[in-house]
Amino acid sequence: AIAAATAAPRDAPPDGAEDGAIDASALLGQSRGSGESGGADGGDGDLYAAFHADARAAAAQEELSAAAEAFLLHSSLDDAAPLAHKCMVADALAAAGHAEVAPETHVCASPEEALAALEAAPAGSLWFLKDPAVQRGQGIAMLRAPADPGAVRAAFPRGRRACLQRGVEPQLLDGRKFGVRVHVLVLARPGAGRVAVLMCQDGILTKCFKPYAGADDTSALAQITCTSVQRAEKGFDRAAAKGPASELWPAGWAAAQPALEQSVVRVVQSTRARLLARLPAANEPLRAQMFGFDYLFDAAGRPVFIEANIAPQFQDAKALPALRASVAEPMINGAAEALAVLAAGRPSQAFAGRAGAWKHLADLP
Repeated sequence: AIAAATAAPRDAPPDGAEDGAIDASALLGQSRGSGESGGADGGDGDLYAAFHADARAAAAQEELSAAAEAFLLHSSLDDAAPLAHKCMVADALAAAGHAEVAPETHVCASPEEALAALEAAPAGSLWFLKDPAVQRGQGIAMLRAPADPGAVRAAFPRGRRACLQRGVEPQLLDGRKFGVRVHVLVLARPGAGRVAVLMCQDGILTKCFKPYAGADDTSALAQITCTSVQRAEKGFDRAAAKGPASELWPAGWAAAQPALEQSVVRVVQSTRARLLARLPAANEPLRAQMFGFDYLFDAAGRPVFIEANIAPQFQDAKALPALRASVAEPMINGAAEALAVLAAGRPSQAFAGRAGAWKHLADLP
C-alpha cells in the first residue's frame, strides 16, 4: 500500500526542505542496500525513505500524504485483538488492576450471567449489552435494571461472550451526550527493547442527535455517540454533530488531558504482553499499529474508556474542514516526524513543528 501511494511523484519540496532531514529508513531499522538511494533493488529502506519524502512533500503543499495514511492504517502488531476486543480488553484491565478507567463492566458468557449482574444492579440503572464482534454503534442493546429476561436473551450474541457496561452519567455539550475518538499509535522500534505509546493531541468529538434526557431515555439517538447510528435521521448535519474536541469543548478538553493520557497508557499497558509476542530485534522491521480509542466524559469531566477500534477510518477527519485542519493534516503528515522525534530526540528541519499532533506518552518494557 505504501509503495502504491508513493508511485506518483509530487512537486519538489521548497528550497532547503532537505536540510537536516532525518533518514526514515535508518529510524525504522531497515537495510538500505548499497548507494545513496538504496541501490537498484531499493528494498524496505527505500520504501520508508519514500514514505518520509512523500509526507514531507505533502506537508509543503498542504495536502495529506497518501503514504503516511497507508502506514498508519496498514501497519500491524502480532495480535491487536486483546486491545480491540471489548471482552478481552475488559478482562485485561481487570487483571492488571486498571478497571477504574472504564465503566463498571461485566464480561458475560451467557444470558444468565448478564441477568444475574442486572439483578444485582441498582434499580433503574442503565446498562449497555454489547456484541464484541460488531462496531460502529451496532450490536448494542440498552437495558434498565432489573431487565426483562426475554429482552436479554434476545439481545445476547449467539455463540460468544458479551460485554455488559453500566451507563455513565455524562458531561453534556449543548444539552447532548458526546464522545471523543483519540488516535493512539503503539510502536515497537527495532532493537529498542520497549514499546512506545503515542497519542494524537486533538480528538474527534461527536454529539448525539437528540438532547440527553437521562437514563430513562433508551433511544440510540440520545445515548450512542456514533454518526453511523444517527446519520439516517432527517435533519442530521454531520458538520454540526462532529468536530475537533479542542474547538467544540476547549476548556474541558484541556482540563481532561492529564487523566486522558494516563488512561491511554494504562489501557495499552494492560494488554501489552499480548500485542507483541516479542520485541523486534535490531535487524527486523518496525512493528506498529494505530487504534481509535473511544471515550465518554462523566459529569465531572473525567475520561471514561469505552473501547478501542482497529485501523479507525479517516473519512470524516479528511472531509470536514475543521477536522482536516485540526486532526487529519497534523496527524497524518506528522507521522513521519513523530517517528523522527521518538528515534532521534529532535525534529528534522524539514518537519519543524509538524509533530505537534503526536505526543509520546510512555515507553513500556
